[in-house]
Amino acid sequence: MRFSTCVKGVVSVCALGFLLTALHSCRDDDGDIPSPRVFISKPFENQPVQAMDTLIVEARITHDTGIQQVELELVDGEYNGMGLRRIFAVSGTDVTVALPLDLDAPLAQSGIHHIAVRAFDGQKRGSSYRRVHFSAVPRLLERVWVATRSPFGVQIWSRGSDGEWVQRFTRSDDSRAVALNYRQNVIGISGGEIGDLVFYSTSDFAPLNSLQGLGEPSLTWFFDLSYDRELEEFMVLLREPRMRVYDKLGMAVNGFPLKDGYLPSRAFAANDQYYVGESPISQPNQLLTVYARPGLRMATLELGGPPIGVFAFNDHEVFLWENDPEGAKLRLINTNGQLIADIFQRAGEELLDVVEIATGNFAFLTDQGLYRYNFGSGATIIVQSGIQAEGLAFDEVSQFFYLRSGSVLKRLSMDGQFISEHHFPSDLFWIGMDYNR
Repeated sequence: MRFSTCVKGVVSVCALGFLLTALHSCRDDDGDIPSPRVFISKPFENQPVQAMDTLIVEARITHDTGIQQVELELVDGEYNGMGLRRIFAVSGTDVTVALPLDLDAPLAQSGIHHIAVRAFDGQKRGSSYRRVHFSAVPRLLERVWVATRSPFGVQIWSRGSDGEWVQRFTRSDDSRAVALNYRQNVIGISGGEIGDLVFYSTSDFAPLNSLQGLGEPSLTWFFDLSYDRELEEFMVLLREPRMRVYDKLGMAVNGFPLKDGYLPSRAFAANDQYYVGESPISQPNQLLTVYARPGLRMATLELGGPPIGVFAFNDHEVFLWENDPEGAKLRLINTNGQLIADIFQRAGEELLDVVEIATGNFAFLTDQGLYRYNFGSGATIIVQSGIQAEGLAFDEVSQFFYLRSGSVLKRLSMDGQFISEHHFPSDLFWIGMDYNR
């Protein structure tokens, strides 16, 4: 059995559990010094929990040399992550914690899951698990959002359950990127050359916070804006070069310099780290730089082409999709920024966009078609060949693909069957899905 627990803190009943947990912890990492030992007292075994609740997780952690960090995570019955993880700094050799875990996982389904408690000493990890009965709120697609550009600025449109597209907002400044936090109903719109970065409420588009754009015609200031659901953060890349981080409500929480003399292009988050595509101002070289959450530069990888997507695989590895000159490429790297392997390549095809359907399962768009790729089986499925599109989005509830090409938005099924098409008055540059959770 992979996990061990002690029920209600009764020491006499926990002697065997203590031994099993110690043995389990020692197996987490090799070496002479044992890993931290974790004993969970709450939640109780098979405790019913509900989505949107705040669960107080109580545990005792011991270690000979000291504990630096505790991690809480909701995992499924096979111990796979479900997009809900929280990390806390601690210190001491014998620590009792009572830490909150908001069960606000957007992709979690009802069923038997586990609460994982992991402790780190800086090098080694000890873990313990407690089984819970998780009840999820049914997940629904409330609306689809798109952004279009015209000579008059940027327009935001939405389509609700009635199927009608409605123009919700117009901004006269230029716009380079849009990002949506559907759970708190916050949308960010960043300028390109002259426009500001502004966060709005999607209910009435009242401004919540802003950052002045300092660009000028032909000189881009904001390079990228994205939102990460796991970290619940907006990430913004500036010409300075600098990265700014905003919380789920659009309030500034962090900022740090990027590589001097380089221009940033794309920002991603995975495994509690930032991954930033950067290139020298005067050269075509492409780099992927790994930054810790406070902004400390951890590692730099040289790439053949720009990064298109970074996705977590496990606790210490991430998938990297790259538009390499030789073709669309998938690589596996560890969280220290070291290349592990080239996994897959679509030779001679330009990679335009990629979305994650499930861990290790992707849909990717090239200049020659739309495909699905599964890392576990190594299989590639042609969803639709010869399709011409510039961007890709995926509805996780209905399992539909949305493709944008110029002013046209197409919707396809998972097997490439045509469902619908809509023509907008100007070119599309962003698509976002708005779920209830």
